[in-house]
Amino acid sequence: MVSYNIALAPDYFVLASNGVPQATFEAAIKENAALHYHPNQFKTQYVHDFEGAMLVGLRWLILRATPYTL
Repeated sequence: MVSYNIALAPDYFVLASNGVPQATFEAAIKENAALHYHPNQFKTQYVHDFEGAMLVGLRWLILRATPYTL
């Protein structure tokens, strides 16, 4: 996750779960001292539909650099 975040998504920290409330993630991030030393300043984004987000991500990956890019 750290390598992905630093190299490909430096502005976002994407979280997804179908069973953990968003407030629980937000509290854990706020209380985690290690994240304060993260090399990038990032915004957190909570995904409510993990499967849908994965499909969009896979379509983006497949179609990038083509005339059908998303």
